[in-house]
Amino acid sequence: MIPVRAPNQAPFAGAITPKTPGSFTAKGNTTRRGRQEAWYVCDRAQGDHGQPTCQSIAGAPIDEAVGALIVASMTPAAVELAWEIRREIEARHDEADRLRLRAIERARFDADLAQRRFMLVDRKRAETDVWNCLI
Repeated sequence: MIPVRAPNQAPFAGAITPKTPGSFTAKGNTTRRGRQEAWYVCDRAQGDHGQPTCQSIAGAPIDEAVGALIVASMTPAAVELAWEIRREIEARHDEADRLRLRAIERARFDADLAQRRFMLVDRKRAETDVWNCLI
């Protein structure tokens, strides 16, 4: 699923990490010359230690460059491979769900069987136990 983002929000926030300590995150939008702009800000030192932010970079040029790289790497074969991987992951999730449901069904069956056997073996005690639970 493609994440939904607000207009003018930096789409690659948190994905760009500099070599220096800290990480770039979208530090909100700022208004410049009457329009909203996204900025990537290295604010880890500020958040962890109360120090001033070390760097900030306008988001538009980075977003355009990264977007161009993504589009350039999106060959039909790459897209088909991504879809195939997605289908395989979904199939594995579906199989895991089926196995969990079967385990639950088995546990319910075993519990019902144990209850029926208990009622047959010691019916008087079982009736007393049920009666005591109702009181």
